[in-house]
Amino acid sequence: MNTAWKVIAAAAVLALVFVVIKYINLDGDSGKEITKKTTIKSGRIQKIVRGTGLLKSSERAVIVSKVKGTIEEITVKEGQDVQKDQVLARLKNDEIDNDIKEQEGAVEKLKKRLDELKKDEEEDMTEVMAARVTWERAKSEYKTKKKEYDSGKSHMGENDEYPPNYSQEQWEKLKKEVEIREKEMELARRKYEDAKPTEAEIREAEGKYDNATHELSKLKEMAEGREMTSPLKGTVLKVFIDEETLKNDPKKEYEPGTQFFLVADLTTMEVQGTLFESDIDKIMEEQRVKVFLKPHAKTYENARITWISSIGKAGTDQGRWDIKIGFHQPPKDVKEGIRVNFEIIVYSSEKQYPRLPVEFVQKEKNRNRHFVIVRKNGRDTKREVTLGASDDHYYEVRKGLKEGEDVILKMTAND
Repeated sequence: MNTAWKVIAAAAVLALVFVVIKYINLDGDSGKEITKKTTIKSGRIQKIVRGTGLLKSSERAVIVSKVKGTIEEITVKEGQDVQKDQVLARLKNDEIDNDIKEQEGAVEKLKKRLDELKKDEEEDMTEVMAARVTWERAKSEYKTKKKEYDSGKSHMGENDEYPPNYSQEQWEKLKKEVEIREKEMELARRKYEDAKPTEAEIREAEGKYDNATHELSKLKEMAEGREMTSPLKGTVLKVFIDEETLKNDPKKEYEPGTQFFLVADLTTMEVQGTLFESDIDKIMEEQRVKVFLKPHAKTYENARITWISSIGKAGTDQGRWDIKIGFHQPPKDVKEGIRVNFEIIVYSSEKQYPRLPVEFVQKEKNRNRHFVIVRKNGRDTKREVTLGASDDHYYEVRKGLKEGEDVILKMTAND
């Protein structure tokens, strides 16, 4: 039994020694120096902001009913191309039809009355003119006699009963004639006024006729609203009234403002996307954009930013900003509403520079200076470099390196 325990104890000691030796060897490897090398090549640096969005047409319209009514006819289907002002559907409304008939009758009656008044004025012109001549003659005779009477009266003394050049009989006769002529003049004036329609009557009739005509126009405009037409040339993307509903309830009345169709001009397709607040200061209109349509495996290289919102929207982590991206040649045979990815090129080198992987750049402590280790003919030399723009992987080297030179990076294994 003692021998067995001795064997077990010896095995345990050997195992422990093996683990310790293995640990020591690993620890030694962790401090081992590793050298990485890269050969400088020239190229262009591009700084890219990435985002997602939806394909939508900038020219689009939802067509709604303008009046109440039942569906008489739907003339288009989803996916159908339509012209501007093409009829898409018609509604039926018997109440509007009845109102139009009633108003047309009222307009006809008022027009007839107005025509009669104007006709009477024209036909009775002879009688009117004769009455006016009689009135003018009566006025003239009255004025003559009145003047004679006033002249005679002016020659009378305070106590005279008649003028010196008149007998009493002549004076009384003159007074009587003045009174008669005044009455004749007033009678002739009344006959003249009664012989023609008054201007007030004609104006009143014209006003009633104009108001009735205006009401009829409004009713006919409402009747035209029963026809729903496309405001643009495009494609019917959506018919909101499905055939099943129409079949099961053909007499259903639809209220004004009910959505019937969505029509869009697919030649105005654009990307409507969002960007994070951290990226928006790098973006400006007319910047070049690459758009990727993953479902169609297509890439559009020459898209441009056409609009950037002036106000951001709050997000859970940071603000988001809306942008719109237009195409030089809009995508064809693609559906509205598909999600796309895009890359906005916010910086692109004006020429090719030596490109240095970012991990090979070293910075002097407490100094804003950068350097690299250049290996040439087996010798390593520290060299200061002037850096330009960078992307996620490379720096532009404006000064200090040339294409073909080798740059090394020394590090330990645990780095």
